[in-house]
Amino acid sequence: MGAALWPPRFNRLRTKLTVLYAGLFVAILFVILSAVYAAVARNAERIVRDELAVSGLVFDRIWSLRSHELESGASVLARDFGFRAAVATEDAATIQSALDNLRTRLGIDAAFVVGLDGRVLAASSKSPARPTDAVLQAIAGQDTSAGVFVMAGTPTRRSRPPS
Repeated sequence: MGAALWPPRFNRLRTKLTVLYAGLFVAILFVILSAVYAAVARNAERIVRDELAVSGLVFDRIWSLRSHELESGASVLARDFGFRAAVATEDAATIQSALDNLRTRLGIDAAFVVGLDGRVLAASSKSPARPTDAVLQAIAGQDTSAGVFVMAGTPTRRSRPPS
């Protein structure tokens, strides 16, 4: 019993060949599985990257269409003579009525009219919150007619008629 058990000693050629071929089979199988895994992982990553790129393009297109729709609605309202007269006289009830109509027509949550001095002249009747002074200053400082800002802790899309 004093003989060491490791490394194993194979006395028969058949046993040696069986162990050698089994080890070779396991090694080849491991190499094949590793290659297949790497190919599948690369392919999956490429597919996901392509899908994300396409989804981004679709999102950008939808965002652009919706922004154009919002700008068009705001532009039509801004050119309306009755609305301009209501804003000039600061007739809050008439402005609110026009904003409620705009809100319903465009399917938006809130609509505001902000004066040149930066104060909110009127808001649609179901507006969840009024923009804060910081939001109004941020909007006034931007050159674009559409964008996103945070109002009452919620990201909110904004749009204004082009100048």
